[in-house]
Amino acid sequence: MDLLRFGSIQKIKNKMKHLTAIVLLTFAFNGTSQTIITEAPSVSASATTVPKNTLQIESGMSASSNNYWTTISLPYALFRLGLSNRWELRMNNSFNVRKYNGSIFSNPSTNYGFGSFQVGTKFQFIKNPESKTKIAAIANVTIPSHNSNSRAASLNFSFSHQLGSKHSIGYNLGYNPSYALSISSPDIISNVNYSLIYGYSLNSKLSIFGEFFGNYHYYPAVFDPTTSLSVDFGIMYLLRDNIQIDYAYAHGRGFTNQFDFHSLGFNILLNSKKN
Repeated sequence: MDLLRFGSIQKIKNKMKHLTAIVLLTFAFNGTSQTIITEAPSVSASATTVPKNTLQIESGMSASSNNYWTTISLPYALFRLGLSNRWELRMNNSFNVRKYNGSIFSNPSTNYGFGSFQVGTKFQFIKNPESKTKIAAIANVTIPSHNSNSRAASLNFSFSHQLGSKHSIGYNLGYNPSYALSISSPDIISNVNYSLIYGYSLNSKLSIFGEFFGNYHYYPAVFDPTTSLSVDFGIMYLLRDNIQIDYAYAHGRGFTNQFDFHSLGFNILLNSKKN
């Protein structure tokens, strides 16, 4: 690895450490009795925001593979900070190792490193605790890494319905446009994502889910529209009211390739003493 590349990675590491420290020092956090509601490990985002003055960290490791790439993310992390009863601030990133056609590090300058930061916000429309239905909107923008020439954003709507004490369903619909700066007259690459999830609580600590998800991908300058449909299953266990561990497995198929995905997560909700 050349010195310039190494120096850039070190700068990104330092920025991540500083950003995490700033978020943690902004509030004096302790353990909370609030039952944690995570977005991991499902593809569908939850329709709830984290409570005001809380910080939720959803972290872990994942491995995915398709016809061309095997990608390992270790670690990945999503930070969710409760700004009010309805709003949360969101940040996420991961360190990725990518293996192409069975030959790892064939091009070290592009096959491992930190991905692009995503920064966004989430707004929950219905906050009434008595309501069985919840709706939220999530908006994100991507802050490109030093060697990236792409720009991306996303807008996602999340819905959930509680069906009794043990059963729940949810669904997401979102739009994720992106484009490359290197193209003189860039065409927007359009992605429409959708998902449907069913959850079942086996008891007060153990839950399972099954999920269908897919996307419609359109890049008019290069190829015709493509679609994919995938399925995943997962399990979530509450170690404490504010600590959850989880595992998920996914299998999917599109017109040109198929993929498998595994993830193992650790999630914690921290509560501020401020009101």
